[in-house]
Amino acid sequence: MKVRYRELALSDLDNIFRYLDERSPASARNVIDAIHVAVGDIVQNPLGARRRARG
Repeated sequence: MKVRYRELALSDLDNIFRYLDERSPASARNVIDAIHVAVGDIVQNPLGARRRARG
């Protein structure tokens, strides 16, 4: 599976990074890295999450 980020998602990530970077540059990098790791985990195992009932 290949991940393609939509422009809005990239803008959101940029806004998150800039907001956090003003307050704590190390934390900003950690958050963005954690998001990318989570997305990578989903790519490697797209059916790995438990299914929940909606509602």
